[in-house]
This record gives sequence, C-alpha cells and structure tokens, in this order.
Amino acid sequence: MFSTISFSLFHGFFVLVKDSWGVLNAPYKTIRKVAEEKPILPILFFGLFTWFFLTLAIVVKEGLHTGPLFLTFNLGKLFYASIVTYIVIVVAIYLIGRLVGGKGEISSVASVWSYSYLPTLIWFFTTTLLYVFLPPPRTASLLGQIFSIFFVFLSLGLLFWKTLIYFLTLRLVFGLTVWQMIRATLILWPAFFFYFLLLNRMGIFKIPLA
Repeated sequence: MFSTISFSLFHGFFVLVKDSWGVLNAPYKTIRKVAEEKPILPILFFGLFTWFFLTLAIVVKEGLHTGPLFLTFNLGKLFYASIVTYIVIVVAIYLIGRLVGGKGEISSVASVWSYSYLPTLIWFFTTTLLYVFLPPPRTASLLGQIFSIFFVFLSLGLLFWKTLIYFLTLRLVFGLTVWQMIRATLILWPAFFFYFLLLNRMGIFKIPLA
C-alpha cells in the first residue's frame, strides 16, 4: 500500500513538472488538458510549494533570530490567507463564468487556476534571492539601474504569463467568447482589486499572492 501511494505521488509530481513546463511552452494545449482531466494533485503540490516559499521568505526577511512563535504566527497567517484567497478567486471565476454564459465546472477552474501560482511563486522565489544577494537599499549606479530594469521586465513577463492563464481559464474551462470574457473581466478585476487592497490594508499581503 505504501509503495502504491509513493508511486502515485511520484507519478503525480512527474505530471506536474511536465504540465508546468507545458503551461509555459504550450499553454493552450496544456490548460485544455488540465481543464478536461481536473487533477487534484497539482492543487496539493502548489499548496505545499506556497507553504515552503512563504517559510523561506519569512526566514530571510525576519531572520532566524526571531522567536519561533512569531515566525509560526506569521507563516500561519500568510498561508491561511493564501488558501482563502485561492478559494475566493476560484469561486469568483466560476460564478462569474457561469453568469456570463459559460458551462464550466468548478473542479476544472480549481485545477487550472492552481497553475497560475507558477508565475507568482517564481516571482517570490526570485525576489527572495535578490533580497539575499542584493539587499536594499540599492544605489543609482549602473549595476543598480541594470537590476531595476531586469526586475521590471521579469515582473511584467510573469504578470503577462499569469494574465494569459486567466484568459485561457475563461476560454477553455467555460468556452467563453471574447465579448463574454470582457464582460467577466469587467466584473472580476475590480472585485479582485478591492479584495487585494483590503488584504494590503490589513497588512497580510503587500504583493498579491493568488
């Protein structure tokens, strides 16, 4: 039984790596496949990765000298907020997708949207590394300007990737037309903006993790 579970987890991780590359290399084909198969393991794996990167970010920012109770509280708060945010976004996309005429299932939305954490986690991992090797404050020197340009292009590229996953979710999960996707976006994006603004005011997320 243990060997069967281990094999299933290993196979699931292999499929996750393959599909993660596919979301970058062939997003339309891969997201359509994920929407049809509705796998659960990617949600669990990305949840685990989120916990790991949040732990890493907190330790790097606060330092190991910080009390374990404080670190545990911060990690718990951020991880809980990440789970709630994921659920809120999945439910919102599903409800609005159906409202504008789509026919998708919430399980497909949950599976596909888990892959949207790829660009987010890459961004967090990169910024954490940069915080270690190029800690602030950064100067206005040539090296500092090169870093700033690199960071801006990296952030824009990852944002474009996440936005692409969003629109492919609407298109491939719900089968929406362009006009239906525009209508859904006009409802969803303002709602997401105020939701993340609320999280920011509460001091939970300075940068959206969704």
